[in-house]
Amino acid sequence: MHMVELRWVEHDSPLGKLTLLGGHKGLVRIDFPDWITPKERADWARRWVAESVVLRRDLNAHKVWRKLLDRYFAGRIETFDKGGIDMKGTDFQKSVWRLLLDIPYGQTRTYGELAQELGKPGAAQAVGGANHDNPLPIVVPCHRVIGSRGELVGYAGGLRAKRWLLNVEGSMQQPQLFDPVLPVR
Repeated sequence: MHMVELRWVEHDSPLGKLTLLGGHKGLVRIDFPDWITPKERADWARRWVAESVVLRRDLNAHKVWRKLLDRYFAGRIETFDKGGIDMKGTDFQKSVWRLLLDIPYGQTRTYGELAQELGKPGAAQAVGGANHDNPLPIVVPCHRVIGSRGELVGYAGGLRAKRWLLNVEGSMQQPQLFDPVLPVR
């Protein structure tokens, strides 16, 4: 059996300590603080590669991604290079994730709009499920997807993180965006 090595490193961000995980083909996962335990990450990695996997902490890993994330958080870049990611999922998940990559910086889409773009108008819930399973939040901008009435819903990093990311991008200037849990400031 082939052995796959994935390296991980923690990275300080305005959203807390993010964990970046990747291999020789690119970045495979970003975890928010307290989102996943090391054992859950190892279990996920084994399912992801469907082979033998070794997770190694490497303080020098993913330097380019860490710099890009810092630039994004500072509002100095709007997109990430899609060539440096290695995403695995079902065909449906990948189709949703490709649509997420096409949502322009500073704009949002609803789950229903994405379902329409996929040619599956009744699949808004399935689009939400694919968003939930997005292993690369921020880079694959699932935070840009909102509820049908403009409300902030469903973000793995929490609604405060979603609001913060949309604020960085200027999306919160859109008057239809509201959050019934966290008042707009």
